[in-house]
Amino acid sequence: MPKQTRSSRKPKRSATKSPKPSARRKFRSGTYVVPCGNVSLAVPSFWTLRQTNDDIELEAPGGETSVLVSAYQRQPKVGRLDAREYLQRLLATLRSNGTARVTEDTRSRAAAQYRDEQGDAWEAMFLSNGDTLLLATCSTHSKRTGKDAKIALEVLHSLKLKR
Repeated sequence: MPKQTRSSRKPKRSATKSPKPSARRKFRSGTYVVPCGNVSLAVPSFWTLRQTNDDIELEAPGGETSVLVSAYQRQPKVGRLDAREYLQRLLATLRSNGTARVTEDTRSRAAAQYRDEQGDAWEAMFLSNGDTLLLATCSTHSKRTGKDAKIALEVLHSLKLKR
């Protein structure tokens, strides 16, 4: 029997398993960029998208969950817009019968989660580049662990503001 050369042998397969897919399942989406080109966010399939002059609204097909983004511009003779400052103002206006928790706190990005006593939940995020301030809120009447709520939170965290 002729001896096989190294090049004619089949390569050995490694015994390692293929890498596991990410635990976080990404949704299929498109990216919406506002006409000015400085704000973008992910838009899930079959969600309703509406834009007015300074607002973008995304709503889940069931209507229980929505994401609303509002933009504010710095006026002349006013200091740079600070996301932390506006988050603190928002938290000061909340009713005391709910629970709020700050999850991020920097000058350019600040976020908090809130749940009221009826079980409604929302998450608010402020993004700032100094001249523009975005207030993005995700609100849901369903469980926060539900499919639409998870997708809405991914949409919220996909929001980008160019410098």
